[in-house]
Amino acid sequence: MNLGVKALQNPPPLFSSPLPDPPPEFGPNELREPEVLHSFEIIFIRSIITYILSAGTMLFYKIDGALIGPKGVRGLLMLRGLEGFLSLSCSYAAVGLLSLGDATVLLFLAPTITGILGALILKEPYSRADLAASSVALVGVICIARPAFIMGHISGSPQQPQNPLGVATAIFGAFFQSSIFLTVRFIRNRATPLHNPLSLSIVCFLMAGIGTAGPEWRWIVPTTPSVWIWMALVCLSGFFGQIALSRALIVESAARAATLNYSQVVFAFLLEYFIYRTEPNPWSILGAIIIGSSVIALAALKVRHHGSHNSHRTGAHAEEHVEVNPTVVLHRS
Repeated sequence: MNLGVKALQNPPPLFSSPLPDPPPEFGPNELREPEVLHSFEIIFIRSIITYILSAGTMLFYKIDGALIGPKGVRGLLMLRGLEGFLSLSCSYAAVGLLSLGDATVLLFLAPTITGILGALILKEPYSRADLAASSVALVGVICIARPAFIMGHISGSPQQPQNPLGVATAIFGAFFQSSIFLTVRFIRNRATPLHNPLSLSIVCFLMAGIGTAGPEWRWIVPTTPSVWIWMALVCLSGFFGQIALSRALIVESAARAATLNYSQVVFAFLLEYFIYRTEPNPWSILGAIIIGSSVIALAALKVRHHGSHNSHRTGAHAEEHVEVNPTVVLHRS
């Protein structure tokens, strides 16, 4: 999804298609603006598509609360939607106020914050293995992002002071991202994974609609196929990603699910290389290996713990049984 957003705001040369010929009223020396979509416009369009996919699927399968969520958790779902919008807004703002590397590292404090808050608020276990995996993965993020405030000290080059507003915005973005994990974990089986993207789309539609309602706002209607392809990628990857995240938080603790989220940095690194032809940096390769190793180690510990737990279980006292149908819609049995 992040790659699609970047492509909409900075089209890659491999997939960019030329703009159509200008209409006759354009002068020969008049330049046309490129089709670069504003983040609010991307959020607005994505929210519409996400709502149609979520509500349409639930209406087809006759799931309760298909339009605004099931009774009893609608407030929590709207809170989750607001947290998602604030997280997106802080992330976009932090990237604008800081370098991409600095913002990335600060935003990826979220798994550590999630583990601490999950232990304090939800009383979930936060083992040393979870803390170690999160810390090691953060080192890998630092290697890939190479933030100036860390790598500059290693190289000895002079550093510019950080923008305090940018640092605060990135930390708030990490906090809101952590609150998403905690809220979805708290809701668990009281709503299906499809209700989470539904609530996010409702809040984003309202907030982005307000942000683009001013008379000075200029909407850009895409005319090139590549823009629509990238927009479809953003909508679909965001939709299925939210479902997968919600499903993971039903069966796994918030801290561990947040730590596994580090793997998206590796995928972003690989996709950026293939799409933008970015030359791989030794630090980036090292960081990808570190993150991949920590995620694999955490998954191996999970499998080992699960096998040990099953060997000592007597009787059928599973916490909850989840049935998954082909549309990834979850029901409580």
